[in-house]
Amino acid sequence: MGLAAYAAELITFLLGLWFYKRVGYNSSILFLAHFDWDVVKTSFKFGVFEMLGSAAWSFGRPAEIAITQALINYAEIGELGPGSIISFSAFTSPRPSTTV
Repeated sequence: MGLAAYAAELITFLLGLWFYKRVGYNSSILFLAHFDWDVVKTSFKFGVFEMLGSAAWSFGRPAEIAITQALINYAEIGELGPGSIISFSAFTSPRPSTTV
């Protein structure tokens, strides 16, 4: 699966490069660096905040799951009432008969 993803990226790149040359542009211009240190600094400043936002999200999701797991009382799930979809009464032992 991973090899297929790399192959798809390579084929897409080569196809785009072929289209670029077919239009009449020089493909070597795509591989040259046309930026200075100010652009690099601005990009890194933006990237740091983008990374921190992603890190906060990736730490927040497991924390939400851990809090939710700690707060749910699974003992009360079967107490929703008879006929409930979530009722587990079919899995409990039968009640003794009360008829006389």
